[in-house]
Amino acid sequence: MRKPLFSSRWLTALALVVWGMSAWAASPAWSAEPSADTRDDARRVFDRVAPSVVTVQVQDGHGSGVVVAPGKVATNCHVVRDEPVIRVVTATGEFKAAWTAQLPDVDLCLLSVPELKAAPVALRRSDSLAVGEPVHAVGNPLGFGLAVSSGLLTIVQKGEPYALLVATAPQSPGSSGGGLFDREGRLLGLTTAVLGTGQNLNKIVVADGVADLLAHGAAPPPAVVPPEAERHRADLAEELQASSSWDKLERHALAWTAVQPTAALAWVYLGQAQQTSGRKQEAEASFRRALALDDHLPFAWLTLGDVLYDLNRPDEAEQALAKAESLWPGYPEPARTRARILLAAKQPEAALAQIRESLRKMPERTYAWEQLGAIQEALGHRAEAIAAYTNALRLGSTEAFTKVRLAALAAEDGNASPAFRAGLLKGATAAEEAKMLVALADADHKAGRYAQAEEASRKAVALAPDSARAWNALGGVLVATQRLDAAEDAFGKAIALEPAEPAWLTNRADVRRTRKKTDLAFADVRAALALAPNDVWALRTYGILLLEARAYADADAAFARAHAIEALPPEYVIYWADARQGRNDADGALKMLREVEKTEPVPRALNLVMARVLGRKGDFQGALVYTERAVSADPTESVAWSSKGYALLKLNRLGEAAEALETAVRLDPQLANGWINLGEAQMRALKLGRAIEALEKALSLVPSASDARMFLVQSYMAARLPVKARQQAEKLLEQQPGHLPALGLITMAYLMEGNNAAATETFLKLRSTAPPTARYVRERAIAAGLPQASSLPE
Repeated sequence: MRKPLFSSRWLTALALVVWGMSAWAASPAWSAEPSADTRDDARRVFDRVAPSVVTVQVQDGHGSGVVVAPGKVATNCHVVRDEPVIRVVTATGEFKAAWTAQLPDVDLCLLSVPELKAAPVALRRSDSLAVGEPVHAVGNPLGFGLAVSSGLLTIVQKGEPYALLVATAPQSPGSSGGGLFDREGRLLGLTTAVLGTGQNLNKIVVADGVADLLAHGAAPPPAVVPPEAERHRADLAEELQASSSWDKLERHALAWTAVQPTAALAWVYLGQAQQTSGRKQEAEASFRRALALDDHLPFAWLTLGDVLYDLNRPDEAEQALAKAESLWPGYPEPARTRARILLAAKQPEAALAQIRESLRKMPERTYAWEQLGAIQEALGHRAEAIAAYTNALRLGSTEAFTKVRLAALAAEDGNASPAFRAGLLKGATAAEEAKMLVALADADHKAGRYAQAEEASRKAVALAPDSARAWNALGGVLVATQRLDAAEDAFGKAIALEPAEPAWLTNRADVRRTRKKTDLAFADVRAALALAPNDVWALRTYGILLLEARAYADADAAFARAHAIEALPPEYVIYWADARQGRNDADGALKMLREVEKTEPVPRALNLVMARVLGRKGDFQGALVYTERAVSADPTESVAWSSKGYALLKLNRLGEAAEALETAVRLDPQLANGWINLGEAQMRALKLGRAIEALEKALSLVPSASDARMFLVQSYMAARLPVKARQQAEKLLEQQPGHLPALGLITMAYLMEGNNAAATETFLKLRSTAPPTARYVRERAIAAGLPQASSLPE
């Protein structure tokens, strides 16, 4: 510790001498009112520095302080020492403060106040000061608010570690830590003590010390925290149960049973904690231990019944609940437990009777009204659900879930006016508001109100950027409005926040599927299924991906698995039927589609799949009926026009087929199947130039399309362009070595070119692999009158 410059005895003596001089100067014969200049200076300095002088509030008193850096307040250590809670009060508000640094030898401490926005004052070094300078003290004397007093510097004495300043500006209790300023509003130091018996002599810690405090102040001593009084064990257990602090409850109950092994209630709470963590057999043992100690505890019988239901022993569970009711006929919880179990078992009507019985016994239970709301929702009784949730709020429910469901139901009905939404959001935390906004966004999305849904979801993201549900809601709106790249990013943010949630992965997989990012889509949906093998949405999405990849058997299996868990809705049965027809099970697919046709309304997607199934069965007239329905439902659907054209092609109505197919490729120039079917139709109509143009376009889109290349070879042959035909056939052979029709066409092309040797070589390859095909090619070449055809070996 530094040795003080002056002893306390000397300083007090000096103070008394100076105070005596001041008192003499202030005697009636010599006193005078402050001059006008002094008053003007004081007012000007006060106006300048008052926003930066604060009150430091502690439990048993207060002091003053000065803002010396952004978010930093300097004050006296004796103001804040041993104080567990420190707050800084300004004209704009009250802020929490933390003691972060100190110079204990000179009673100087620094507080950190992150929320404080006041500007820091300027500091003036002590070596520029002189005795007799006018000064102004600003602080909060006696706790009545900021005040200014004026005086003179009476002592400026160099010393270690800092100069000694004494000023005559009057001070009162509460001014400690306040600032002493010059006429320009620069801080000379902080008031730390009143010297002598009056208020007119004040010791000042110079601003040099403040600068050192900011630069390298020492850490404050560790806070002394007195031990808390021991809570009543049952009260604490009930509090932990109410806050769902199950780990803490288990530790508390174990400690309780250790010191009081015969306390039945301790074993009940231990069982509850074990049940919640999934250890149901341990929970049953704890509940039975409690009842062995005291079999007149309704709560113990209730919790035993609950866990027995979870263990799939309903008869024993009902006996336990009945025992609880016999011990306390007015006990509402057994009926509420039955309601919860029945609702989970998809028996909402029976659940409704039980929750009404629970409310009859104790109508003030908010959570019972919330449960009634959930049951009414399951029954589709929207108005009754809204009434139940409203009652829960009226009775004082603070559950965010209740407001979320109420907001969602009102939005689904189109009744969520701005005033209604504002009322629900009033008093909510940011996290609660975000949850409600997500519910509103989902409801608006479902109702097709995409602008409102996007507004709500974006507000939710802004309020809670770490909410995966908010990002997922935004992603859903972006999908609905066809902004798929942004949707993929939004789902990606949800996954980054909650990587173990299969729903977010499935949603991104669906977007990636639409964006033709097939490998990435498969990766997402497989990750979802690894997390939740029986997730119905993931299985459905997986089935669609497999169907589009033409893995028909795997797609069939995925849809069958999803259907076994939860009956597929009609639109997914259509996908399943498509997978069945891809496996050549046209009859099975047709049976599925006939069942879907009985639903109202019939999904539009049925038309094209039904056309494919009927076409596979050779019923092209029936297929044409369904393609015409598809075109009528959406005249801009290119695939519908292409399917219609294909049906007409198979019915040999070539002109109509070409017209339909030309419409298809005009609507979607990237539709490869449309170009292939158009090329075939034009080739069969002997419009070879148009056929060649269409088929070359198809191959530019899908170079691996063997049917398009085969039709192109035939078109070139029919147009007497054997070199072009042979070149395309050779490419086909590169893709599919040993392709018999290609070998036959190459043979005929060489004959047309007059290259008998090459024709014979190719023909022999064909004959060695498939003699009947070779014989057919030779006969067709001779019948066509091709030169040297008869010279091909038999």
